[in-house]
Amino acid sequence: MSDSSTACVIEQPIQPGKVDTLRELIKNSEHQCSTDTLFPLCPVHTASLFVRCRGENGEALVWYLEVDSEVNTGFDNPEAIVRESPLFDSKLEECLESTGTTRVYAKGTDNGVFIHEHQPTRDESEPGDDVVLIRLEIRAGFGTWIMRGVTGVVRWLDGGRIAQRLQDASAEVMEEEGMLTETIFIDKSDGRLALLWYMESEGQEQVLDAYHDTSNLVARVSEVLLGTILKRPNELLGNPHNYTNHDLLIHVTNPDRF
Repeated sequence: MSDSSTACVIEQPIQPGKVDTLRELIKNSEHQCSTDTLFPLCPVHTASLFVRCRGENGEALVWYLEVDSEVNTGFDNPEAIVRESPLFDSKLEECLESTGTTRVYAKGTDNGVFIHEHQPTRDESEPGDDVVLIRLEIRAGFGTWIMRGVTGVVRWLDGGRIAQRLQDASAEVMEEEGMLTETIFIDKSDGRLALLWYMESEGQEQVLDAYHDTSNLVARVSEVLLGTILKRPNELLGNPHNYTNHDLLIHVTNPDRF
């Protein structure tokens, strides 16, 4: 479902040797229980906080935020939103690298939102819900060429009747999968095209079973495309929890999110 909701990811590099300290600070914080306490100055639908603990880009604190763009005019500066969080009152800043090294994935940036969808009937997240964030490399050459073409087609169709039909078909698949929220970001930051993929679901096993079993055309076409463009398709089409280097620290949702 498409509406006025949008999402972003903010990556804040962690100083060497500070990951365990940061984990303890967040674990012991009294502000992690709701979106209202985490972001008292900014209405947020969905918030997930990860630590990226492995990978060539180093360790980082990674925030995923979903907001209503019509209400949240301050969303033009996502980094400012997270820095207003009371979590920064708990010496969190001392664990992070200096400002200026933060990477933002959002509309209007080089690393933009490719697709953002959520189930129309979703409500507040349940304790057992499954959340994963994974970076997926695009194949060099033909895979990159295909991905650039797909991106152009999606932008061209945006808002039209064909786009609406595709969104309706996608919503059917999401309901079968138990997928609550799904956001795909285009990552151009390292000179190599990649996808940063966020999923909030009722369980990855249900997602994978429903995705592979459905005859829905959107699912079947996407499976062929992903198999073509991804360098290692099984990282997504298998269980992404087995391949991600993002560990979930906090996941909270607004009970009134749409």
